[in-house]
Amino acid sequence: MMIRGYDLMSSRRKQKEDKLIRRLFLSSLFVFFFSNLTSSLGSIVDGLVIGNNMNTDSLAAFSIISPLGYVFAIIGSILGSGVTAACTIALGKNEVDRAKSLFSLAFFTGVGLSVLVAIFFFLFADPILVQLGAERGSALFLSAKEYLIGYVIGLPALTATKLLSSIMPLDGDRRRTFISTVTMTLVNITGDFLCIYLFHAGLAEIALVTSISYYAAFLILMLHFRKKDAMFHLVFRRPDWKALGRMSYKGLPMGVSRVTSSINGIVVNKVLVGISAVAVAGYAVTSNLSFLVRAVILGSAQAFMVLCAVYRAEKNKRSMMKLTKITVIVELVLAGSVALLMFAGAPLIARIYLGKNSDAYAAGISAIKWTAAGLLFYGFNILFADYLQLSGRILAANLVYVLEDVLFTTVLILTLSGAFGTGGAYAAIAAANLAMFICIPLFVMIVNRRPIRKAEDFLMFGDDFNIRAADEITRSIANRNALIKATAEILEFCRRKGIDEWTATKVCLAMEELGCNIIEYGFPYGRNHSIELRLIIKAPDDITMLVRDDCRPFNPKERYKFLTTDDPTANIGIRLVMAIAKDVEYSSTLGLNNLTVKL
Repeated sequence: MMIRGYDLMSSRRKQKEDKLIRRLFLSSLFVFFFSNLTSSLGSIVDGLVIGNNMNTDSLAAFSIISPLGYVFAIIGSILGSGVTAACTIALGKNEVDRAKSLFSLAFFTGVGLSVLVAIFFFLFADPILVQLGAERGSALFLSAKEYLIGYVIGLPALTATKLLSSIMPLDGDRRRTFISTVTMTLVNITGDFLCIYLFHAGLAEIALVTSISYYAAFLILMLHFRKKDAMFHLVFRRPDWKALGRMSYKGLPMGVSRVTSSINGIVVNKVLVGISAVAVAGYAVTSNLSFLVRAVILGSAQAFMVLCAVYRAEKNKRSMMKLTKITVIVELVLAGSVALLMFAGAPLIARIYLGKNSDAYAAGISAIKWTAAGLLFYGFNILFADYLQLSGRILAANLVYVLEDVLFTTVLILTLSGAFGTGGAYAAIAAANLAMFICIPLFVMIVNRRPIRKAEDFLMFGDDFNIRAADEITRSIANRNALIKATAEILEFCRRKGIDEWTATKVCLAMEELGCNIIEYGFPYGRNHSIELRLIIKAPDDITMLVRDDCRPFNPKERYKFLTTDDPTANIGIRLVMAIAKDVEYSSTLGLNNLTVKL
């Protein structure tokens, strides 16, 4: 009976942990979806407006420029991904000042580089357009140049918005990313419709409105720093160029992804230009739609990467496995649902995007259906590449993007378009997604040096990964009764590990007092919250206590600094922790309070 009772409690505890992981993942997914959407929403809106109100040549001109959208986002993507990973690690170690410095360095560098990139495109617009497939002096060339010049004005704001959105989830300000995206959308849609219906303007003005919308989003995000409890601030310190290099290297796969996506679009456009303007216009539908679809897929992949970084730093294999399972299920549901909607609604989507350009309907429908066919494979390829990046296999992550977007796509599109024309060119994109997906198990077996035997093999854990089960105890609680039971179990665990009674009692008392404070002051209005107590004992002189909760931010270290009362019973939990600890660190990230105490 005792064994069955223990198994039941263990099962319930795991269910609570799993529920917290699921909630954190889904909330982070929502934020990262809007973060990714921010950098491409302008192009999505412009594509809809141009397709419905301008002729096929204008839509083809827009399609010629679309692949550059990935290039424009390179700086923000590399530094955004790199600084998110670096700040997550720094906060995981409770190095808040370092996280601020890293973010500030990335922000100022990114904005400065974006200004230089904008100037470059101003100066060399003509040769760039020729390389994209537009014949110099043609109507297609002139229209594409108008849009390009208007768009690059917004590059500094685009990069700044991407970088700011990257750290909002870490600083507990998820809502601001959503507000900035809504603001950007409203400004863009309003401006585009004024250009079309009031001023009868062209592509240059539509692109300029998009740039203005980026600056509007940037201003909304900058208001974050007015918050009194904001953890991140822009600080001016001596640049740490080595740290910038490390961040850039860690974020390189995201930049490579942007480059290869751009190359992918350029290759497809060049092949389709050789067929007809209608073929290019049809592809414009799916290339524009892909910005929205990518935001969904990248959102789930980045939410996975950030949360996984936290658990990986703790060598928490069980939580990583649970997070992976949740991510895979969400990916199947999201990517699968989007694919089915695209396939079934292809005629309607083509009409929405192409408007009066009915001559491109058939091509648009074909492009949408083939894109839908490869979407699920594409989603898992992105997820795998992001995990490679997280685990430090940067070159391997880059290889995924190069193989899928460049090698497989180029070979297949040249082969299939020659045999089947426009439809073959569209089919090549889905075939490239499938080819890369097939390569994933092969890569895993090469890294592990053995056949795949179980699901966790895909995470490629080393033999030394994970803290031994015998060296740790974790309990998730949500009320005082559960807290009392948990501390009793932790006390028994300390005894089994040979910890002296006095030390074990102090550890349990500290955990109980901290837990009581969180329950009393951190559980407002009866809302459901969770506290995770984790104790790691590798040796009698190597004890680590971790307390994590999803309540409002509270830093015990800061509170301790301002304790003035001489009453030893006031704030006894904080006093006790500070008395017995060798080191105490705190961070608040992803809506979680993280307290690490080394004894």
